[in-house]
Amino acid sequence: MSKYIDLTGEKFGRLTAIRRVENAKNGQTRFLCRCDCGNYRTVVAVQLRSGQTQSCGCMRKDLLTTHNATNTRLYSVWWGIKSRCYSPKCRGYENYGGRGITICDEWLGKDGFQHFRDWAYANGYDENAPRGECTIDRIDNDKGYSPDNCRWVDMKFQGNHRRNNREITYNGETHTASEWAKKIGISVETIFSRLDRNWSVTEALNGREAQEE
Repeated sequence: MSKYIDLTGEKFGRLTAIRRVENAKNGQTRFLCRCDCGNYRTVVAVQLRSGQTQSCGCMRKDLLTTHNATNTRLYSVWWGIKSRCYSPKCRGYENYGGRGITICDEWLGKDGFQHFRDWAYANGYDENAPRGECTIDRIDNDKGYSPDNCRWVDMKFQGNHRRNNREITYNGETHTASEWAKKIGISVETIFSRLDRNWSVTEALNGREAQEE
């Protein structure tokens, strides 16, 4: 049996858990929650913790009826990062929400898209850029989506960024390629050039001459 976790007082999207109530028929723990809009809703704890339920239902209504932007590319970007972080059914969820990547409250609350849109246009978003030349990127891949950890870059930069943050294990230590490059004093390009030529990790980090000595 899983250990009971008291969620009282914690906030999940627009919902704040008020108190535990009677379990669901299948035995799942439930909480009475107050939504930011003033409504109350009883929600299964696992749905709160996974991000599956974040409002009394008003969030979906707002998404469908506000912003006058639901058909824009920027709205699709915002909806995409929400899905990756909070929808277990979303393709790629395991690399985002599944490993703890979240979205800051400012971009997730009642006026989340409006705040996201304001930040985007103030920080280089170009709605007329060709597709692939203005994409959202997290500066630190282990942190979530927030104004201080996001920027607009092209797909080539995104690819290099992901490549440079690939984790490499050597002698029991695991670091990203960028961290290894700084640690041993060679460039990331040199590390990947060696790996691309089928050198072992030991050879890629130390060079083949060092291994022959």
